[in-house]
Amino acid sequence: MRILEVQAGEGPVSSDAAARRREAVQKAAAQSEITNQMIFATASGSKWGDYDVDMDKLLKDDSREATPTVMDFTPLHFIDLPIEVRFDILPARQKTPPCPDGFTWDGKDYRIAGKLSEWTDFTRRGRMARNMQPAHAAVAAEHGSLGVGRFYFRVRVDTGQVFDLYYDRAIKDVDDRLGHWFLYRELSENQ
Repeated sequence: MRILEVQAGEGPVSSDAAARRREAVQKAAAQSEITNQMIFATASGSKWGDYDVDMDKLLKDDSREATPTVMDFTPLHFIDLPIEVRFDILPARQKTPPCPDGFTWDGKDYRIAGKLSEWTDFTRRGRMARNMQPAHAAVAAEHGSLGVGRFYFRVRVDTGQVFDLYYDRAIKDVDDRLGHWFLYRELSENQ
């Protein structure tokens, strides 16, 4: 798309213009996600077997959680150290885990009181960034691929602290294929 011309409007801008614009962008992003999922379903269905698109989840406006913004929280401490996590019920898939129920860091146990948000990053890093054709890399960037991807969770723990933690599903070696959990950083909530 190319912008050919921009002209000033004929009158005052309405007070809800920003909200309407934001709503239009969110609607377009949701439609784009539905299209991406349908394309992926048809491609993966023919190559790897069935892949079902959860249309009900995609069509609900409130089911899509936004990536947290810098304006909501301020980083206090960069940590990025391995942690041990606990689940009350073991996840069905180890490589795409849900938010854990607790974790141990630096000898102290933390119970997760609530998940504030979650997001994924399927950026290919290191040698993995160079081992895929661009067309396939575009699909992998949206949905992930073997051993690539991080699942981030912003959580409030029982002490009231807010942390970002993530599961990195990178394969370290043939004997260590499951990935690892890390405590990324501690944050403070902006008032």
